[in-house]
Amino acid sequence: MFEDLEDDVKEKFKEYMKTLSVDKLSVILEVMHEFLLFNVAIRQNPDDEDYVDTSSFR
Repeated sequence: MFEDLEDDVKEKFKEYMKTLSVDKLSVILEVMHEFLLFNVAIRQNPDDEDYVDTSSFR
């Protein structure tokens, strides 16, 4: 997903992340961890209107 971003957007994102405090980075990491656990724990129904095939995400 990050690879799909344009180079200037990647650079701005990297610059932004470098300005964050350790506490804020910790919160981001915790939220990402919870998100991943939630997505792994919940089986997706391919018949749902908002279904997203996550098998191609790496």
